[in-house]
Amino acid sequence: FKKPVGWVDPPIQYVVPLISSLITTVATAIILELLKPESFNEALLIGLLLGLGFGLPIVFTVGTIPIIHKPLQFGRITGIAQAIGILIMTLFLYYLSHWIEND
Repeated sequence: FKKPVGWVDPPIQYVVPLISSLITTVATAIILELLKPESFNEALLIGLLLGLGFGLPIVFTVGTIPIIHKPLQFGRITGIAQAIGILIMTLFLYYLSHWIEND
């Protein structure tokens, strides 16, 4: 997609990812609360499972929509970004929960 001169990104391009990220964060926080990881390695494993088990495959599935010109490239780049984002957010929530508990 080449943006024409004067193109302005519509608000939906910012609002939908914001809401989706919030939902993912809340769901991950609930999963962490249910599983109660006791170490960094356990939190890391949960983050990897969520990112590689859900984030990456979902993006690859979306990439098969006919308007995506290079589905494997789209899935690889965007899916890995989603998996890394979920992993980072999981570890952040793990550390945040430990920080709050220790105060």
